[in-house]
Amino acid sequence: MRLYKQKKHYHYLSNFSSNVLFSIIIPVYNSEKHLVQCIQSILNQKYTNLEIILIDDCSTDESIKISRSFAKKYKNIKIIFNKKNEGVSTCRNKGIRNATGKYIIFLDSDDYFLNNGLKKLANLIKDNNGVNLVIFTHFTMKAGNKFIKSRNIFFRNSLECKVNDLFKFYNNNFCYGYCWSYVFERKFIIKEKLQFLTGVRVGEDRLFVYRSLCCCKKFILYKKSLYCYRLGGALSLRKFKMSYVICVDYFKIIKEMYNVLIKKGSQKQKKVFLIKAIQHLLMELTPLLILISQNEIFKLSKIIQKNFKNSKLLEVVPQEKGLFFYIKKHGIHNGLINYKNFVIEKLKLIVSNLKFEKIYIFSIGIYGLATAKSLLKEGYSIKGFFDNNKKVCGSRRLGLKVLSPVFLKKKSKKELSKIYVIISNHEKATVHSIFTQLKKNGLKKKQIFRRLSYSFLK
Repeated sequence: MRLYKQKKHYHYLSNFSSNVLFSIIIPVYNSEKHLVQCIQSILNQKYTNLEIILIDDCSTDESIKISRSFAKKYKNIKIIFNKKNEGVSTCRNKGIRNATGKYIIFLDSDDYFLNNGLKKLANLIKDNNGVNLVIFTHFTMKAGNKFIKSRNIFFRNSLECKVNDLFKFYNNNFCYGYCWSYVFERKFIIKEKLQFLTGVRVGEDRLFVYRSLCCCKKFILYKKSLYCYRLGGALSLRKFKMSYVICVDYFKIIKEMYNVLIKKGSQKQKKVFLIKAIQHLLMELTPLLILISQNEIFKLSKIIQKNFKNSKLLEVVPQEKGLFFYIKKHGIHNGLINYKNFVIEKLKLIVSNLKFEKIYIFSIGIYGLATAKSLLKEGYSIKGFFDNNKKVCGSRRLGLKVLSPVFLKKKSKKELSKIYVIISNHEKATVHSIFTQLKKNGLKKKQIFRRLSYSFLK
C-alpha cells in the first residue's frame, strides 16, 4: 500500500502494479432511472480489463438494489456506501482512492458509453505509453429519445501533441471542463495530488480538469465518440432556484483557480489560459448574480471581502465592464449592485425598441431563465421558451410554456413576422446551430438576437 499526505488527510492507495487498465468511477445518487443502462453500457464493451467503482451517496430509491445486483454477478464491480450524503466531489475522491487501474475514467450515472469505445481507447493508450491525459475530441448528446450528432469539441480535426501547443490551442478554442471529457493516469493524479474540491455544487470537475492540464507533461487525443451525455434541464433549474448558494460556490472555485494561477501561471500561454478560465467562470456567474436579492448581494459581498482580502485577483484578471471592473471601481458591495443593474439595463436594450409582438427565449438553461425573469420583472412581455429537449417541451418555466422550435413550422408568414427570439446559450457552436435552425424554421435574421451567453456585456 502507498501512503501520501494532502491537506492534513492521509489516504491509502493501492500499488501501481495492478494489471487493470481502466477504473471507471461512477457517483450514484437516486439514479434508478438510468443506472442499469449506465452500468450495462460498460459491461457490453468488447473489453474486460477494467473495474467499475460505484459510490452510493445515500440513495433513497432503488439505486442501491440495482448496484448490489450487478456486484453479485460481476467480480470487477465494487460498491462504496457513504454514511451520509456528501456530494459528487467526495464520491469521486473516494473512487480515486479505491481505484487500482492505471487510468481513471469518470462516468455520471445518468450517462453511458457508446459501443466498443473502450477497446479502441485501450489500444490507443498502449500505443502511446506513459500519457498523463487522454483528451476526447468528440462526444454524443441525447435529448429524450433523440440523439444529437457526435460533436467535435474543438471544431477542428487535429492538434500536435505538445504541451505548449495545448495551451496555445485552448486559448483560441473553448475548453471543456467536464471530467468525463478526459481519461486520467492514476499515477499522475497521485503524483500531482489532484482532488475534487468538496463542499461546492458546481464547477468542481472544471477545477480538477484545469489543474490536470496545468500539470500535464504528455497527452494524446481520442478522436471518436465514447461518451453519451444525457441532456436535461434539472441542473439549470437547480442553479436557478439556488442562485445565492451557487454564487458562493462559484467564488470558491474562482479563488482556487486564482491559487492555481499563482502556482502554475509562470508560462505565458498557461497564464493566458488560466485567466481566460477565470473570466469564463465570471461570465457564468453573471446570470445567477442578477437573480439574487439585495440582501443576498450584501451577504455575498462579505464572503468575497473575507476570501479575497489580500488577493491581487482584481489586478491579474482584466475584464472591461465586467464584474471585477465594477468591484474595483466601486468596492465590493456597491460594485455587485452596480454590475447587476448594468446587466439588466443591457438586457432591456435588447427588447426596448422591438416592434415584434411576441418575444421568446431559447432555451431553458440558466442564461435563458435569468434573461426571462429579468425582463419579466421589468414589465416586458415574454411569451414563452423554445428548447430542443423534448423532455421539457410542454412543461412550464416561470409560468411560461416551453415549446419545441418545430412550433414555428406550423405558423403562417404573417404569424412568423410577429416573433422575435433571444438565443441564450454559452457555447458558440450551439448558438450557431440554434440560429441556423430558427432560420430554417422560417425566421429572418433580424428576428433573432444571436448572442453568446452574456458576452454582449463587453
